[in-house]
Amino acid sequence: MFLVILIVPWVVRILRVAIMLVITSVASIFVGPDVAVERMADDWTGRVMSNGVPVEYEDGVHTFAECVAILTIIAGFGVMGLVTVGFIVWIF
Repeated sequence: MFLVILIVPWVVRILRVAIMLVITSVASIFVGPDVAVERMADDWTGRVMSNGVPVEYEDGVHTFAECVAILTIIAGFGVMGLVTVGFIVWIF
């Protein structure tokens, strides 16, 4: 019972992250991947720069944020693929 109490919060967090990845990927389909990546990178860069990072690092931070945004969208599609295959295996 004690193990269940320890594991359940982690499972809930993992499911929440997976759902957010899928939502981000599906949203990128509707607005366009390039627009979605640019919006996420701009938002993340703004957050980092507002926390006191020197201005000369802004281009590097933005490039890094674009790479992370691309990987986020790809990870969301990967989660969708795994869930789809899991449902197909479970059904058949």
